[in-house]
Amino acid sequence: MKALFLVEAGGQYGLGHLVRCSVLADALRARRAEVRFAVRRGARHLPDWFTSDTPVIDVDNPGAAEALVMQHAPGWVVVDGYGLLTDGVVRRLRTADRRVLAFDDFGNDGGGADLVVNQNVSVDATAQRDARRLLGPHYAIVAPAYAANRTRGVSASLQRILLTFGGSDVRGLTPHALRAFKDVPDSLSLDVVVGPYHRTSAFEISGRHRLTVHTQPHGLAALLATADLVISAAGSTCWEICCAGVPLIAVQTADNQREVMRCLTSRSCALTLPAEVFLPTIESGGLPALIDRLRDAAKREAMVTAQRQLVDGKGAGRIVSAMGFSGYA
Repeated sequence: MKALFLVEAGGQYGLGHLVRCSVLADALRARRAEVRFAVRRGARHLPDWFTSDTPVIDVDNPGAAEALVMQHAPGWVVVDGYGLLTDGVVRRLRTADRRVLAFDDFGNDGGGADLVVNQNVSVDATAQRDARRLLGPHYAIVAPAYAANRTRGVSASLQRILLTFGGSDVRGLTPHALRAFKDVPDSLSLDVVVGPYHRTSAFEISGRHRLTVHTQPHGLAALLATADLVISAAGSTCWEICCAGVPLIAVQTADNQREVMRCLTSRSCALTLPAEVFLPTIESGGLPALIDRLRDAAKREAMVTAQRQLVDGKGAGRIVSAMGFSGYA
């Protein structure tokens, strides 16, 4: 069976759509599906970790995407992109008798798709789940590498901290957070992730802390395996963190992270703050107090337990089965 992914990625679109679709595509390939990617790009390039292994067809408008679907006649079309949803692509594909799975981070309609995935929706909202709506972190798409860290216990103290604010760091929080570590005592190891669309890649840090910058890594599994605490944007990266099980301070940097924040908070999986609170807090010397709230090892252990209960790393397999590919395993 064939599957075609229509994805918005790069530049103003960020990388979240591309990352989760790549993991889902791998799960489909494992079931012998033939997979193609068509990408509506932002203003910048796609990361090498994706383009080096996956042929990419560029589509710059909905008409081009639909023509491609008609040409390749896939059994499923996977649509992931806010502009693609609002352009009515899903409706037109279904009118043309194509089966469509759509990611909808803001609701559960997906433009009328056959299957709708919203991995970010609050847990309580899944009470109204039906067969075509795959809702909540039960369906969080996480690469298998993150599950390898699930047996690790929490450290006795906080010595290594990972900072990651997404592929573009739209609020420019990375340099502000690093400067704020001047107020944090002790000597820490700080790992900072710089995505392909960050505006700043050179940083200053207090002399007593050790800084390592990781530029455009393909995933965070290796970094999470050694981190005692993560400070992250509240995007889909949080599901990877929860699967691995690492104490988390999550910062909402975009409106599409609202449900992620609500879910993390309700399940005690993270200390959560909107960017409008996080930034003035750390700029006024409040970062040590935030970190101190997670100094207690028992509190961090409880958080990690809640995280691993929320995200077990099997979401991609559940989605593939819902698409009817289980017999291909």
